[in-house]
Amino acid sequence: MKTFVLLLLGSVLSSFGQGIGFDFQNVPPGALPGGFLTLEVNGVTAFFSAAGTTVSVSPNAGVHVLHTASFTGQIGIEFPVPVRQVTLSLDPLLPAPPHTAAIVGYYDRNFSVLSIPNPPSTSGSSLVYSRGSDFWGVLLENRGNGFALSRLVIQPVPPAVSYLVGAISTNIDRQTGLYYQQVIVTNSGVNPIQGLRISATNLPSGVRLVSATGTNANSGTPFVEFISSLSPGATLALSLAYYSFTRLAPSEVGVSVEAVIPPILTASGGETLAVRRAFIRPDGKTAVEFDSLLGRSYLFEYSDDLRQWKQAQPVVVGDGTRMIWVDTGPPGTDSPPSASRYYRVVLLPP
Repeated sequence: MKTFVLLLLGSVLSSFGQGIGFDFQNVPPGALPGGFLTLEVNGVTAFFSAAGTTVSVSPNAGVHVLHTASFTGQIGIEFPVPVRQVTLSLDPLLPAPPHTAAIVGYYDRNFSVLSIPNPPSTSGSSLVYSRGSDFWGVLLENRGNGFALSRLVIQPVPPAVSYLVGAISTNIDRQTGLYYQQVIVTNSGVNPIQGLRISATNLPSGVRLVSATGTNANSGTPFVEFISSLSPGATLALSLAYYSFTRLAPSEVGVSVEAVIPPILTASGGETLAVRRAFIRPDGKTAVEFDSLLGRSYLFEYSDDLRQWKQAQPVVVGDGTRMIWVDTGPPGTDSPPSASRYYRVVLLPP
């Protein structure tokens, strides 16, 4: 019996803890969720990601395009992330019944196939397989006239994140008028973390999380997203900034940290301006002075070599005076500031 391998490649674009679905019918324009699919049969490789394009496989016919992904024999599906559960949906129309499928094996960390005693099978429309430990793929077997796979959903294993939240400083920063709080985050899992979301809850009236890059649409909770990776065992110090209308230090603010797939920052497209000056403060942070226009938005960029520029977060709104932006390191930038870091400010379109 021949075995084929279907690789799911590319960056996973959904948050950890949510099911990631791959539809093989009615495929929308652009890349499939989670990246693109690569299918290799008898040395022939097919890619599909365009509208309406899916792939059918036959041991004798090679690779050809149909409206569903139909397989005979065995097929191995490998995942780009460790999972605990996979749900397969079978097309009830193609091929002709009986179209019984079974999950006869799973892939371990080294992508070796291990057999499953009493493998789950179905002649219906869906097939679910779950384990109490991580696995990286499944081996499917046709036990009828073949089966058509119309949808695949994987449940990724969320990376383990531990964190220690420090108290908000009771001393106001006299240059920025802000209060700062340190959060220490550790990747205590075995897989790299691609990004972090730090949320601030229970904010007192008149207190704003200045570091915020977004707001939860359901709860209204502001959050900061850190868009660099964190290796297993690595620890990162984050600095959150708060503004208090009363000029009193905020208290009883709740902070939570979770692993996420970070957004991709797009080019700013604004007007690059010169900074007034940049200097290292006694606390090691870098202050950048610039002239602002009232109500206009500014984005800061930084570089260590004057060739590759990265975007700092969040966007700053001008008040019409000479302002100071302070590089406090993560999560605003991907690493703590240094004497060799260069800065520029971008005036965004109105």
